Amino acid sequence: MSWILGFARTLLLYCKTFGFLKTLLKCSSYEFIRIDRLLRDKELVVDFMSREGLLSALLQTKIKGVTIFCVEERKEYLEFLNREKTRLKINPIASSEPTHISGADAYILNDTFHHLPKSSRNKLIKEMYENLESNGIILIRDVAKGLNLDFLLTNWIDQRLYPSDSINFLTIEDWENLIREVSPRKFQLKRGYFGWPSNKLQIVMWK
Repeated sequence: MSWILGFARTLLLYCKTFGFLKTLLKCSSYEFIRIDRLLRDKELVVDFMSREGLLSALLQTKIKGVTIFCVEERKEYLEFLNREKTRLKINPIASSEPTHISGADAYILNDTFHHLPKSSRNKLIKEMYENLESNGIILIRDVAKGLNLDFLLTNWIDQRLYPSDSINFLTIEDWENLIREVSPRKFQLKRGYFGWPSNKLQIVMWK
């Protein structure tokens, strides 16, 4: 249960740095149990567009023996990640390319895929897949576009948290077409459930 204390310390640090509301909003998009179960046997994980690095920091408290690289290009986030990397046990990398790191067992895009430029995101996923080690995974968590609370709320929040980003969500049909284009050995696409039908998606592609 020592990881619970690590969780608490990490969340307190983020609250002090970014404020309680932003930390709460970021945490609301994570389902730690589902994520960490997929990563327990991985050694090198790349959290692409990690932003504040909260997911990586929390996963690091719970998964033993994993090395997590936070790949981020924005100066305002890198300053925090580099300042706190020892305390959070993470490895910040200043880059706009996730495949900058070779030998990855897993790539994570958590609530960030809709921030990627339309022109390059399919190509980027293909490059991640090709760069994966055998039996590696790509784990994407995002919201599907549609007339539902998850999409409307996420879109509203992200427009305010990241006003300089060009935000574009995919429909479920778009996600299915992307998966077919990548052609993984095995894949899983499922909706989250929070007591009501949700358009929060988890996409896993195995190599």
